[in-house]
Amino acid sequence: MIINYDFPPNAGIGGRRWAKFAKQLAALGYEVHVIKADAIVNNVASVWEDDVKHDRIHVHSLRRYYPLAFSHPKTDIISRIVYRFYKWKLERQEAGTIYDISIGWKKPLQEKIRELLALYSITNVMATGAPWKMLADVAEMKHEFPSINLIIDYRDPWLNAVNYGMAGLSAARRKEEERKQRLILENASVITTPYEYLSEELKGWAQVHCKIQNQFEVLTHFYDPDDLQYDDVNFQNGQITFIYGGDLYQGIDNELQLLRRQLEELKQKNSALYSKLRIKFFTNKTETKTFAGVDCVEIHPFIGKAIFKEAAQASAILIILPKNKCNDRTTKFFENLPLRKPFVVLSQPGVVSKFVVEHQLGFELNEKSASLQKIVEQLDSGKFNLNRQFDYQQYSLSNVTKQLIGYFK
Repeated sequence: MIINYDFPPNAGIGGRRWAKFAKQLAALGYEVHVIKADAIVNNVASVWEDDVKHDRIHVHSLRRYYPLAFSHPKTDIISRIVYRFYKWKLERQEAGTIYDISIGWKKPLQEKIRELLALYSITNVMATGAPWKMLADVAEMKHEFPSINLIIDYRDPWLNAVNYGMAGLSAARRKEEERKQRLILENASVITTPYEYLSEELKGWAQVHCKIQNQFEVLTHFYDPDDLQYDDVNFQNGQITFIYGGDLYQGIDNELQLLRRQLEELKQKNSALYSKLRIKFFTNKTETKTFAGVDCVEIHPFIGKAIFKEAAQASAILIILPKNKCNDRTTKFFENLPLRKPFVVLSQPGVVSKFVVEHQLGFELNEKSASLQKIVEQLDSGKFNLNRQFDYQQYSLSNVTKQLIGYFK
């Protein structure tokens, strides 16, 4: 059983990771039952929708109870009044953060879990967050069904997050979030995260706050070879093209402003080299207005899996991470590894930039690193010696799924 609030066809955050695991598990012969929330009406379907179309993947969709007027607010005066009403109501109903879209889901979720456990021989139950309250609701079921093997997957930080309203919580509301996390960590057999630092943080927290110490593991993100199958690509001779695909993370403005300054400096110091450079963003986020008037930057809507063909034609892959994610090797990182293209990691120094530089997979770009001009010069001259012996296959979907299966009972 996989419990993933925004499993495809929902387009929400987090669907890709567990859609791919479900796909691989089904291919290996597992019957996979998925519990998800209903998709939001008129939302664009997930890019990964086709990945979960399989006879052995059974999707059970439940109504979402979190008010849409609060999670997806509009700007007109009536919508603002309705938003304030739900904020007032949630603050009186919830002891912890009110910015958790799984609020109100407990009863239908637990009923569906009971139903599926009664109907099928399910031993391994996997739940992934965010949203976080849902994980606590799942962890409660361990008391009722002690024989299940509960695997909890943290895709991101929770108590130390900059989002989900965590930063501004009162002491009482934070205590409630800590109670939820303690319930989860004491009842999960295995707690996985994609990042080593996050697993270590959770392990350290559990040692201080939990009576029971369970297993903490790093289950990295990965690439799916099926995404990398496309027709022959054409290269634009003489051009140096950087590609960025997908959403831009919250809090990324400093990095975008740095890139703009570096582009202006390059244009001033070496206009001939600047004229060869193209930076192409494929994203549905509006933060790219930072580059208004910068003629070498192109802004396109996100193009789904076609982004991999664009990346295959590029000179380099642009990875942009805000301060709070500089240690996160995100899906974008692993998806592009098999292309053997240099990464340009635009972030503060951290795990990602260090990994890229140490393994000779590309460049770091920040206030303390070499300038964008130096990077473009190396790419233009062909002097950068990309490490083509790097073993990216260890991060394939099949290999990481084998690791996941190793936690099954």
